[in-house]
Amino acid sequence: MAGARKETEAPRGLNVALLAGGFPSLYEHSLLAEIAAVARQKVACRVLALFPSGRALPESFDGLPIAVEYLGSDSLTGALAANALGLPGELFRRPRETLRHPRMVRWRARLQRTLSAEPPSLLHAQFGHLGLMAAPVARALEIPLAVSFRGQDVGLVRRAAPSDLGALQRQGRLFLARSDAMRAELIAMGFPPERTETLPSGIDVTSIPFRERTAPARGEPVRLLAAGRLVAKKGIDDALRALAECPDVALEIVGDGPERPRLAQRIARMRLTGRARLAGVMSRQALLLRMQAADLFILPCKSAPDGDREGIPNVLKEAQASGLPVISTRHAGIPECVEEGRSGLLSEEGDAASLARNLRELATHPDRWGAMGRRGREIVQARYDLSPLASKLVRLYHEIAGR
Repeated sequence: MAGARKETEAPRGLNVALLAGGFPSLYEHSLLAEIAAVARQKVACRVLALFPSGRALPESFDGLPIAVEYLGSDSLTGALAANALGLPGELFRRPRETLRHPRMVRWRARLQRTLSAEPPSLLHAQFGHLGLMAAPVARALEIPLAVSFRGQDVGLVRRAAPSDLGALQRQGRLFLARSDAMRAELIAMGFPPERTETLPSGIDVTSIPFRERTAPARGEPVRLLAAGRLVAKKGIDDALRALAECPDVALEIVGDGPERPRLAQRIARMRLTGRARLAGVMSRQALLLRMQAADLFILPCKSAPDGDREGIPNVLKEAQASGLPVISTRHAGIPECVEEGRSGLLSEEGDAASLARNLRELATHPDRWGAMGRRGREIVQARYDLSPLASKLVRLYHEIAGR
């Protein structure tokens, strides 16, 4: 088995196999944090990833009962040939062929051999499309199957072959949605309500410093921050259109992705070079420092042309936890996280004019920032703190493993 990592000894008990794509992923901080939080509760976690991402495992894994193995060893070749979900790009154009793609067939065979040699208490597929791959394996080996849906994978699974989708819906003992809106969408697709639960991704609120925002010094611009993978669903192009209507605001954009060249061209074409900056990828700690320096946060998410959608972006939770009032959209589960008028302002997705009005409203009324920041921290502390969410996940693991 390529790339195995020896784990620290765990007490005898629950042993969970976690099926992931490219691992560890730069843009899946929440998955890495969830695995570490579950392992701290003395659950042995065995990550079975499709291929190595080429990045180092996080330090948070050190000393925990976590093992990482790879079903494929093509490393950069696999990573470059696959997208962020760990699938060859052509599967997004022909999702009905997901389980019959040669690479998927190889991965599924390796998964079955690996699990048959060391059967776990349960198998947890970390994306819906990986659930499609895992369902026949779980059935053959009689292993309880849990599946987490996170956003883009919902659209892919929706377009899968009906026989594959039906097999997943019958085989899975637990389906986890990242928001109530996503849960409703899954149920409308035919997933059984009694086995479909909302479990948001959590963040370690205690690791995020809180600062109450006040008006910038006289003559200084309002410092606006955006962050995330630069893909269409993040709506950064709409943020630039809103910025153009607010001359006293400067925008820093943290992240990288396929949209970056187009965004750079748009910044130049709109003559925003002095007020909008593409800052590139940063570590989580560096991003938290940028949040401390900012006055407002913007992420106007929307449905992408290929159907890609959000769950609830973790960066919105982190921004609110830091005390930033946020400007976003009524997209997916975002209204469950951002309280309209209390912790931020929301517009309809793709409505750049409304987005500009909301940005102007907050930029010109710093007297609202303090109360919004305090409410944002309260929301995240109450709903999205990592430790209680990990405890709930462990309870669900015990329930389905014991049925």
